[in-house]
Amino acid sequence: MSPASAGARIVSPYQNGKGGSHFRWWEDGECRTSFEWPRKRLGSTPDELVDAMTRVGFDLEADGEDPGVAGKAALAEDLIGVRVTGYVGSPGEGGESPRSVMRGSSGRGSAS
Repeated sequence: MSPASAGARIVSPYQNGKGGSHFRWWEDGECRTSFEWPRKRLGSTPDELVDAMTRVGFDLEADGEDPGVAGKAALAEDLIGVRVTGYVGSPGEGGESPRSVMRGSSGRGSAS
């Protein structure tokens, strides 16, 4: 990702086929923040996203739950300022936006 992020910002919420999720934020050629578990962040600025993580609903307390890919997608939305629509959280669950999932709403994603 280093060459692709030169002069740009890349955010990547990702869920693998086994249900594990990851988040990576690359900017200007460096991995700024990367994590699987929100309280165990790596990168050149691992704590820079704490305010944004809290704003979108991450529970960063010691006993807080992992928000999964929905939380990581909501964080990506917050960082890039573009709303993700048609989000698919898991098989059979389509159309909810990441922020709706984080807020426990049943609202459907839509362009705004």
